[in-house]
Amino acid sequence: MKKLLTGMLSLALLAATAVPALAADSRPLIAPAPAAAEETAPTGYAIEINGRDSGARAHVMVPLRALAEELGFMGVLALLALYIALVIIGFRIAQSAGDMFGLLIVMCIIGMWLFQILENIGMTCGLMPITGIPLPFMSYGSSFMVVNFALLGLMGSVWAHRKDNLKRADYAATR
Repeated sequence: MKKLLTGMLSLALLAATAVPALAADSRPLIAPAPAAAEETAPTGYAIEINGRDSGARAHVMVPLRALAEELGFMGVLALLALYIALVIIGFRIAQSAGDMFGLLIVMCIIGMWLFQILENIGMTCGLMPITGIPLPFMSYGSSFMVVNFALLGLMGSVWAHRKDNLKRADYAATR
């Protein structure tokens, strides 16, 4: 557990300190988006990848970077603490699952979230290639958010049908 916390703390430090240092040259990584003549609304900020404008907004493409800019180191630590709590609660639900199918459901959900979290943090720090993998409960996109909450509902269902809850139901049926 100590190694896990130390590793997550080092990732948080790296994510918080790597925000301005991600660009290889002196150009800023997040640059103001060029305004087109036909546009009437402001475009916000675009992310430059290898010197090319990506055309996407920064908070949409890399939400951890936008969070680190707005809330700093403590905001990134708070987000990582929430993710750690989510994973630990998921492991506890998996341990108390009433059957193997419930255990597999919860472990697959946790594995998917862990992969997405680590990949997205690695992309923010510049350790992994930039892909389209979203950050759970942070990335913009309604369908991805709906899927995450449906997965939380599956975990809640496994929790409702856990071993010790089944024992209490059997005990109540005999009285």
